[in-house]
Amino acid sequence: MSSTVNDMFMKYLKEPKYIIAVGVVLVVVVIGAAAWEKQARIDARTLAPRQVDLAAEERTALEQEIVAAEQELADEDDANDFNAYVKIALARGKLGDREGEAETYRTMNAKYPGNYLSYQNLGVLYQEDKKCDLAREQYLRAIENAPRIPHVYRSIVNLYTYDCQEYVHEIPAVLQGGLAIVPDSVDFMSMMAVYHRDFGNLEDAIHWLELILVFDQENASVLAEVKDLQKRLEAQRTGK
Repeated sequence: MSSTVNDMFMKYLKEPKYIIAVGVVLVVVVIGAAAWEKQARIDARTLAPRQVDLAAEERTALEQEIVAAEQELADEDDANDFNAYVKIALARGKLGDREGEAETYRTMNAKYPGNYLSYQNLGVLYQEDKKCDLAREQYLRAIENAPRIPHVYRSIVNLYTYDCQEYVHEIPAVLQGGLAIVPDSVDFMSMMAVYHRDFGNLEDAIHWLELILVFDQENASVLAEVKDLQKRLEAQRTGK
């Protein structure tokens, strides 16, 4: 651009009407980017429907169950609302409406942020679609809300073990959090032993199995597992 043309362009930009026009364009661009980002987040968490083969009467019964539960929610007495939401979510899932089921759990998360069930169940739906980060977020929140319940931890351990192995190294820290609260939990010890057997080292796996035997000395399966791991460890050391 020549200096004359450039001077003219800068002169026009100094005019109020052009300044306003440029400002409007920038606002539109920012709003558009924000809307696109919001839509991208919605798309990322959206779940595909599941094909289900239901008899007409079974489908009708599930639809009626949803209507009845929604009527419960419409009542002024909200004492049973949590259970009503659960009924709606499960019925929608059985109908193949996975996104409807997920949306019900999202509503429960917002209304009952201290519960663990809706977070865990939503995590399962995300895990089924290999949405690792979303499933992980839900499972961690479930653990936060129910830190003493081993099966809540098992969900995230299974996620890391089978579907999202990029996070598998986090398993010991997650389980240590549970053991800090329930130090004599055989369930937590068992999950720790399995992790070290499959991803850590055999010595640590044997250590956790032997701790289980402190509480359950006659556990035949654990005794057999210890013997097997000791043989494998010896083979590693000797190369035989």
